[in-house]
Amino acid sequence: MVMELTKKGIFDAAVLYLSSFVLNPQKEEPLQEGVSERHPGKLSTGTVWVYDGRTVLERAINQDVVVKRQGIREAIDVPNLEDLAGLVRATPDADISYFINTENRTVTPVKGQLRNYDRKVDLWELGQRLPDDFLSYDGSVSKENVGGRTDTAMLAAKVMNAAPVSDGSEVRVIIVKETPYANTEYGKIAEFGPEGLLYREFFLKRDPAHTGPFIDETQKLVGVLREYQPSVSGPVELAQESYVSLESGKVNYTPVKALERAA
Repeated sequence: MVMELTKKGIFDAAVLYLSSFVLNPQKEEPLQEGVSERHPGKLSTGTVWVYDGRTVLERAINQDVVVKRQGIREAIDVPNLEDLAGLVRATPDADISYFINTENRTVTPVKGQLRNYDRKVDLWELGQRLPDDFLSYDGSVSKENVGGRTDTAMLAAKVMNAAPVSDGSEVRVIIVKETPYANTEYGKIAEFGPEGLLYREFFLKRDPAHTGPFIDETQKLVGVLREYQPSVSGPVELAQESYVSLESGKVNYTPVKALERAA
């Protein structure tokens, strides 16, 4: 089933991207000089996606989120979610961010790190709004260890939503982290929205006792979606948890009635 590129589906495309490394592991391709990156034991490539609206790249430029304008590449037509996931996976350069215009169904790659500092934005305070288990499933890793890609996403989401725009579109920023999470070798996906707050996340966990659904039953890899809502103060609050499965290129979500945690 081919799923068209829409604002609602961008997060699904990120799930397809990360899951592709489970179902079709990376082959040891020759490195491209000056382009490729490889780290021992890394099973997937981290990335940053920024969307939505016709002016998403223009807004990033106006807010100085894009540091190197010379790094802006030509827009690429991407009609469906699988094409988007495939495009990002086929790009060996982890130093590229993707600006996605879901109205025109185009993606503009931008070479170079996005801005991760603003004297008017307290990134430490934003980091404290993350869930206590953002960096580790058991909450043992302090939020003081939040890295540059997360800082970049929180800052971009906050500053790009600060100024009103004529079409009223809301910018979201998705990151795929490389740092392993839970009891797997894979990083998580995190999406940030207005005010730079975490909106939802997806991760994999290995659970031999689970009966389904799975991302990969042979490896007992369970996909988990967590959706959050702002709190009056302190970390965002968990609003819903769902199990995730894939079927013919479509991402399915099954809400969990009683929230479960591995012992």
